[in-house]
Amino acid sequence: MPGVAVAVLEGGEFTYTRGFGHADIADDVWLDSGHVLRWASISKAAGGALTMRLHEQGALQRDDPVRDHATGLAVQHSATFEQLAANRGCVRHYANNESSTLEDVDAVQWEKEKTTDSQLAQTWYPDAATAVEEFDDDPLRSYDSGTDTVSTTCVPGASSLYSTHGYTVLGAGLEAATGRTVEQLVREEISEPLGLDTLRQEQITDTSVRRATLYTGADNDAADPDETTWKTLGGGVESDIRDLARFGRAVVQGQVYADTEYVWNGGANGWSYAYGWGTYTQDGHRAAAKNGGQLGSDTHLIVYPDDDVVVAVMINRAELTDPADHATDIAEYIGELIL
Repeated sequence: MPGVAVAVLEGGEFTYTRGFGHADIADDVWLDSGHVLRWASISKAAGGALTMRLHEQGALQRDDPVRDHATGLAVQHSATFEQLAANRGCVRHYANNESSTLEDVDAVQWEKEKTTDSQLAQTWYPDAATAVEEFDDDPLRSYDSGTDTVSTTCVPGASSLYSTHGYTVLGAGLEAATGRTVEQLVREEISEPLGLDTLRQEQITDTSVRRATLYTGADNDAADPDETTWKTLGGGVESDIRDLARFGRAVVQGQVYADTEYVWNGGANGWSYAYGWGTYTQDGHRAAAKNGGQLGSDTHLIVYPDDDVVVAVMINRAELTDPADHATDIAEYIGELIL
């Protein structure tokens, strides 16, 4: 079987770290807490953290339209940094996702977007700005869950649409505002200051990393990793389970950005999801969480800001069914045991 890595931080101390199953089935290598796995969409929490951090440093203002900095973006991108970090930028998600598909709206454009997504997953990109050129002129998108309909009419800030591609647009804005690539920003603003040695932009050609093998399907077939440099802040960060948990606590403790209440108090700010976190209450305890899923990855991170508790779970196989998300179920159950 593929593996599950679990870490629990309480009051800054690891009270539990454990690996189960295999990092490499063929070579019978057991998964442990030192293996590096994909964050998948938990990477969006890193993108949100960078946005808040750079706002507080004065490199940008979160209410700035991203295009004020990344002037090469298509003129339709009037969304602010905050709107993109809150999935309110009207940028499409994957072409085949129900919230963004144009199959029944514009079949020609739908085929184009499917081709683009395939190209993105096979291409190494030096930065977000180069990657976003592949899709920044695609029509904006909105989705009505009540009627299950997709529209190409959308006003940034007026509606919510979960978007990995939107975080690439966000990354292009951060790059333009700082003169640094998203790879550099993750390393210089998060990994190095916090001492998170395994946290990095995934570079699949770097074989020095002690990565777990990626698996897919019910038969647990080993998978060749796809390229994720196009979506570093949307789904292209990796680390071991300990550094994932440490990142969560560093955010809670204000070590990445000071105004954590601005994010955790999402309801008062008019959102339940922003800066890479979904905020909610569990048994009377404030919580913020982010899950992720992609090729060879099923992940979940929960932080309880008032309790100084962090729970992290990473699996090196994508979830097979929805909504039976194993990483989420495990993390939430552990949280219930602790609180």
